[in-house]
Amino acid sequence: MLHLSVLNPALHTRIYHKLARSQQRLGWKVSIAAQHEAEAPFDQEGITIYPIRPFHRLSLKRLSIRSRFYQLVRELKPDAITVHAPELLPLADRIHQRFGTKVWYDMHEDYQLDILHARHFPGWLRGPLSRGVRKTEKQSLSFLDVVSYAEESYHDVLGAGGKALILPNLAPQELLTPIASPSSFPQPYFLFSGTLAEERGVFAAIDLWERLFPLCRHPLVIGGQSSRQVFLDELQNRIKASVHSEHLTLIGGDRYVPYEEMVQLIRHSKAGIGLYQPLPHLIGKLPTKFYEHLALGVPLIYPDLGEWARFGQRHPLGVGITEGDQPEKILARLAEFQAAEEREEYVWREEMVKKGLEKMVRLP
Repeated sequence: MLHLSVLNPALHTRIYHKLARSQQRLGWKVSIAAQHEAEAPFDQEGITIYPIRPFHRLSLKRLSIRSRFYQLVRELKPDAITVHAPELLPLADRIHQRFGTKVWYDMHEDYQLDILHARHFPGWLRGPLSRGVRKTEKQSLSFLDVVSYAEESYHDVLGAGGKALILPNLAPQELLTPIASPSSFPQPYFLFSGTLAEERGVFAAIDLWERLFPLCRHPLVIGGQSSRQVFLDELQNRIKASVHSEHLTLIGGDRYVPYEEMVQLIRHSKAGIGLYQPLPHLIGKLPTKFYEHLALGVPLIYPDLGEWARFGQRHPLGVGITEGDQPEKILARLAEFQAAEEREEYVWREEMVKKGLEKMVRLP
């Protein structure tokens, strides 16, 4: 099995820690071709990484990456490939026709909806581009063997029928492996973790923390990555402008934060802040962050609305807040939170990956 991704890092949580590691444990020889700083292929716990030097989202290198992937498939001759971006589907079709390779399409997002609301695309381009992506996805059903969806909210939007399955963003198994506590941060601290983006709530996290800090004096750690330099500049300026900036730390920024490091940041935090913005492409999503905090028993401050509120009512997630909640009330509710022990039911399970492999090889 060879995984192909354009913009994701090679050790991406879903690609490496979930799908690839699961396929490996189920008996497959697995490789990943994706972004990494390494100069040459290397072994990562039995999985071969073929590094693509990191490049920006709008780089011209993005246009040539498919040629490199095709050459790699010619060399490795994998029985199957897993593609993690809709722009790779025409290449996957070519590979399937030329070599008879099985193809698994893993949909991290509802890409049509994402593009319609993506700030890094000009407004005039979003409609035509989103429709073109969905058309490509549906046309690809003729050769795809498996289509996996990361969210129930867009399960089988392509109409893949028997080829479809849900692989939700549960926390990777490695989450529950304890490592020594990070020593560089005073405890307790609040944490924003994950993709750095305004819609993912990083600015909202800073705004909330600035209201909480005078009452509790807990610093804020922001851990994550963004490929958009314009946004990172905006984030750095926001951090510098904070009246409590000396108590605010950014980890990552333009570099990928290894998952093991991110897990330890979550494990030892006072609480996470996950104030996702109620946008059409996010409102129905249940991010990995929710499951990570549940599995580790660390409370998460989350928006008390929509599916997030319903999920928080069903599970011991933390503290759901609304815009008018006072900081004293939020801290009081955090103090009342009963930390649970580590919960394996929120950790990634391999049964669905096994079903996907069975679809691919057509086992009886």
